[in-house]
Amino acid sequence: MNLRYEKFVRAYLRTNNITKSAISAGYSPKTAAFQGSRLLKNVQVRQAVESARKRAEGHACMTREQWLARLDGMAKKREPRIALDSMRELGKAMGWYEPEKHSIEGSILVIE
Repeated sequence: MNLRYEKFVRAYLRTNNITKSAISAGYSPKTAAFQGSRLLKNVQVRQAVESARKRAEGHACMTREQWLARLDGMAKKREPRIALDSMRELGKAMGWYEPEKHSIEGSILVIE
């Protein structure tokens, strides 16, 4: 893996943002979104991200299951918003938020 890829991986692990990470790795801001998307499809880059996240989870202050249980408890107790925001940031830092993908099905009627 080349130096630019390594820089991208480190930045992506910090920010979870492909555009900012590509810019940090030295790509042009004009093409950063495209380059970041392309880099995440690269097998070496994807494996490096996944491997780093697994290592981090092993050293984490809590597991994903503990995190979810704590969020559930906060929701039931209606704890202050700041606690929920903190937990959300922890989840982002641990890479537990993945981009949502939606599927849309249907047909379109075209009237000429």
